[in-house]
Amino acid sequence: MPQWYVVDPQASYEIRINFGNALCEAGRTAEGIGQYQEAGRLSPDSIDPPFLSAQAYARAGRLAEAVASLEEALDVANATGRSDLVQQVNEAIRQARALMGRRAP
Repeated sequence: MPQWYVVDPQASYEIRINFGNALCEAGRTAEGIGQYQEAGRLSPDSIDPPFLSAQAYARAGRLAEAVASLEEALDVANATGRSDLVQQVNEAIRQARALMGRRAP
């Protein structure tokens, strides 16, 4: 008879985050971001997936997508009462938008 295992969603979340980190470090940014997005679906109240996605997008020069991910992180921070992170995320958004402005022709 086959054995069935129950996967702890929190463990799966952490695996996705760690795998995303490894993929991004290996230069496989799109795949890493996909792992972060899946982690976000598993734990929608966590600010880490959109924040890590934003960092990966920024490193890849995809600043508009980085800003969109940071705005998602800001929404999560506000919705979960993480006022300690709101200022940090707002500053990251400001910096990314400034970089975008420097790239404009």
